[in-house]
Amino acid sequence: MLAVSRAKKRSRLQIIMEVLEALDHHGELHATDLSLIVKLSYDRLRSVLEDLDKKGLTDVERLEDERRSLVIRLTSEGRRLLEELRRLRRILEDYGLA
Repeated sequence: MLAVSRAKKRSRLQIIMEVLEALDHHGELHATDLSLIVKLSYDRLRSVLEDLDKKGLTDVERLEDERRSLVIRLTSEGRRLLEELRRLRRILEDYGLA
């Protein structure tokens, strides 16, 4: 019998960090492009984006000419959080915990 390998499930924190990293790297992204980059279904990504937007970490803009199209950018507060997460990741790596 063949063993089926399962991909490790990402934590919500990992997903949030990947979203913030992608936005930091690309500047701004359409929601569909972001979902492809972070390998997350559009519905799940939208839930994450709603939370990030409510907390002021991202800016979500609905394009007027394309009613259903969303463009997402990182806010300065989102950049600050990302820097803190990166710092914490480095500390965990230094201790061999990441």
